[in-house]
Amino acid sequence: CSAVLGALNDTAFDVRAAAIRVLLSGLDEPQHFSELFPRVRSWIGCDSNYSSIPSKIRESWGTALGPHLPEDPTLRDWVLERLGDVRWSSRLGAVLTLLAWPGGPPREIVERIFLALKDRRGLESYPARLTAASFLINRNEDRGSSVDLCLETLDYGIESWEWLSRAGQIRKQAALVLGKLEPLEHNERVYSRLLRVMKEDENAGVRDAAYNALVRLAGARDRNRTGASLFEVEESR
Repeated sequence: CSAVLGALNDTAFDVRAAAIRVLLSGLDEPQHFSELFPRVRSWIGCDSNYSSIPSKIRESWGTALGPHLPEDPTLRDWVLERLGDVRWSSRLGAVLTLLAWPGGPPREIVERIFLALKDRRGLESYPARLTAASFLINRNEDRGSSVDLCLETLDYGIESWEWLSRAGQIRKQAALVLGKLEPLEHNERVYSRLLRVMKEDENAGVRDAAYNALVRLAGARDRNRTGASLFEVEESR
């Protein structure tokens, strides 16, 4: 089991996915559930535009959890909460798990399933939303929402359960929009997040966009504290 758990950190998505399917099969054993479930639960939102792996993992979720839903209210509530997730992939994972309810889910849960299927939210809308944010980010009444959207987008496609071809381009777009923020006052949340992106993001284009945004925002940081913020950015790079 420890070797399989270690495979969750493998750099190859298909290796991580294979490990998850093995671990999900172990959820049938009550003595292993409390240990394994916290390690695998985020994979209910498995997302990839490269392969059929997500559909196979969603099938495994249904097999693993479906039989336990009637008698385990905590587990049932957790799956039902996923029906409201912003991620379409998480909502779909929850739907297919609930449809594995022995004999079919109760009517009230079927109604919630249909509501989730009608939910048109999806992260594929990020490019259009970021385009709007680029025009609104320096308007006082819209700045907060625009910044929140950009910071949220910087997390797109970086989780172990995601393997998305356009994620790097979209994170780069978010960093570029933050780079348009007028440096009138220092925003530590934005500055710190961009600094982390510049150091950690696997995509070179995203790191460069974060660096350029930080150079622009360093002026506001310098006005708010003593020290050479631009030097800090260069040193981090």
